[in-house]
Amino acid sequence: MKHIILSILLLVSTTILQAQDEVSAKQLNGMWKLVIKIDEEDKQDVEDEIEDEHPLIQSFVKAVTGFAFDVVEEIDVRFEFEKDGTLISYTSFWGDEDYEKSEWTINKYGGLVFDTNVKVTDWDEQAWYFVDDILVPCDQKGRRIENRNVHLVQID
Repeated sequence: MKHIILSILLLVSTTILQAQDEVSAKQLNGMWKLVIKIDEEDKQDVEDEIEDEHPLIQSFVKAVTGFAFDVVEEIDVRFEFEKDGTLISYTSFWGDEDYEKSEWTINKYGGLVFDTNVKVTDWDEQAWYFVDDILVPCDQKGRRIENRNVHLVQID
């Protein structure tokens, strides 16, 4: 009996922790910045993956991933959500700036869905929901996706 009660409590608390807040068009006014955090744990994960490889391969992979991490840190991606469902994506990378228009909608579960040609992640399978004052990627129904290093913050 204790196991059943404990299991129910665990299930309820997990569901509560995973619940996200729905998005409304009014909340999206303004400019939003895509934040991709790469921490030492991410870098260590790469090193752990190549631990058993030949030293030459290790050196090559470390150089390439180091460069890739540096590139990600230099990319600036911002989004402007217009009331009519238009999404303007601004990308800045090493002095080059570009923008693209696409669309956004709010799905039947209250999640922000991008209709964009820019594939930073598998956005077709994701919706974004509020956790406090940031937008985080979730599945379409609002269940938090494991990657906690990617989110959107409002910048104005």
